Amino acid sequence: MKIGFLFNHYAGHQIFHSGPVAFALSNYPEVDVSIIVSDKKQRQTVEEIAQQWPNHKCTIKEAKVPLYAKVLDAIIGKLVFIKKWAVLQANKHTFKPLDALVVPEETSLSLQKEKSLQHLK
Repeated sequence: MKIGFLFNHYAGHQIFHSGPVAFALSNYPEVDVSIIVSDKKQRQTVEEIAQQWPNHKCTIKEAKVPLYAKVLDAIIGKLVFIKKWAVLQANKHTFKPLDALVVPEETSLSLQKEKSLQHLK
């Protein structure tokens, strides 16, 4: 089973809610766990938590963030979550091989409407 944990948000505290679950699941031999982050700060938080799970087998990946999203996010990110939507659209290929995607925020639920991701739980 391939499970992804997507951290695509502005509040880093959400990583503390499901990050440990990802590391614990990675110890099961039949489970392949990927952690997908959308910025360097999130990656740093994930790596700090990973130190508590020295035998984890998670793969940590950085999501593609389109340049337009980075620029617009810096300007109007407090009003509109452009980066969150852009990351979802730009990384569908990353989510496609997964059996399940764990998300600690609601924006990612829009992926359920994608035909190419209908298999995704």
